[in-house]
Amino acid sequence: MRRKHVVASIQIDYTRLLYEQTGHGPPLLLIHGLSGSARWWRRNIPALAQYFTVYAVELVGFGANRGPQPLPLRRSADTLAMFIERLAQGPAYVIGHSMGGHIATYLAAEHPQLVKRLVLAAASGLVQEPLINMAVRLPRVARHTGRGFGTTLVWDAARAGALNLFFAARELLADDVSAMLQRITVPTLIVSGERDVLIPPGSGAEQHAAIRGSEYAVLPGAGHILMWDEAERFNRLVLQFLLADEQGQGYQANGREV
Repeated sequence: MRRKHVVASIQIDYTRLLYEQTGHGPPLLLIHGLSGSARWWRRNIPALAQYFTVYAVELVGFGANRGPQPLPLRRSADTLAMFIERLAQGPAYVIGHSMGGHIATYLAAEHPQLVKRLVLAAASGLVQEPLINMAVRLPRVARHTGRGFGTTLVWDAARAGALNLFFAARELLADDVSAMLQRITVPTLIVSGERDVLIPPGSGAEQHAAIRGSEYAVLPGAGHILMWDEAERFNRLVLQFLLADEQGQGYQANGREV
């Protein structure tokens, strides 16, 4: 059966979200990171869409969803909760990368009835530092990112614009989700890239310690864009975790490299 693919938008509480919908099955929401877009999941959607109806959203101020400055993190989570209720008719599986993981943390903590299983991939929320420190490390991100991603990275950063990137980065670097992590009760997998210089594996380990019953894995050789750098390993790991309920299997990553 050919997978259905739809590119559309939806108006939610005065906010427009763009999204790409692919596949059939239970709903799976993909939330991109800072300066990202649905394009960042190109190496993942084909594998995920074999089992799920995948919704890859483009947050306000990013990708093709140009307009006002980005929504605050908490408001983004509330907007995505309404998206799940209206479009996916939740609960949904959720994967968030970097800032998207930050938003997913709020989504799972404050709307647990709408999240079936959660994957936090190189999620921000525990790294608080001056913006200049993060900016200094950005050139090293490209050095550890898989081939073929540079054009996407530059294009999406240009589409977001310097002001949107500044406002979003300033908020996420000042926001501490420690209390939110302790409120998460849904099954959670945390994934770090071994060579991530923005959200190092130590941050993932802290998230794992804060979320009761969570699992933690490190992808060897992967940088910050881990779902692109090690797409095959990432897809296999995530599918094993997400499908554990559907297939009646247990799952345990044990914090080891995979």
